[in-house]
Amino acid sequence: MNISRNVYNINTSQLDQSSIIVLCTALGSLIREKVSWSLGVPAYIIADGDALGAARKYPANATRQASAHASHQSATNDITSWLPSSSALEGVLPYSFEDPTTIARHFTIWEDDIEEELSKWPSFMSALATNGSTLRSKDLLVYRAAVLDVQVADLPNTLKTCVSAILNWGR
Repeated sequence: MNISRNVYNINTSQLDQSSIIVLCTALGSLIREKVSWSLGVPAYIIADGDALGAARKYPANATRQASAHASHQSATNDITSWLPSSSALEGVLPYSFEDPTTIARHFTIWEDDIEEELSKWPSFMSALATNGSTLRSKDLLVYRAAVLDVQVADLPNTLKTCVSAILNWGR
C-alpha cells in the first residue's frame, strides 16, 4: 500500500473511500481470504508463489529443498483452486506454480515474493543500501523509508500493473 500511495501520489484515504481491501499474505495462511471470498466479501488478494524460496532457504540441502518446494507447490495449487475467475493484466491465467508473476483484475500472485519483485527496482535497492538495510530484512519500516526515496521512472512493470489493478479493482 505504501508503494501505491507514494508512486501514484494519491490521498491516503482513497483506497478506504473506494472500499478496497488489499490482503498481502503467504499462500499457506490464506484461510481468512478464502473465508472472505466464500462469504461474498470481495478483496483484492496478493499472494506469494514462493517458487524460488526453497532453493534460497536450503541451498545446500537437496532433501529439505525438495520438501519445501513441494510444500510451496501444494500451497500455490490450493489458492489457485479457489481464486475467482479473472482476466490477466500481466502474466498468464490459469496460474501454475513457477509461472512468472501474474497480475489479474482480482488478484496478484508473485512468482516468488514481493522482495523478488522489489529487487528489480533499482532506486528502491539503492535507497535500501543508503539506509543500511538489505532486501530480505522483512522490516516494513525500512521498506517504507526506502519507498519515500525512490524514483517512479524505474518502477518495474509488475509493480505498476499491480498498483493499477488495485486502484481500478471493483470499478
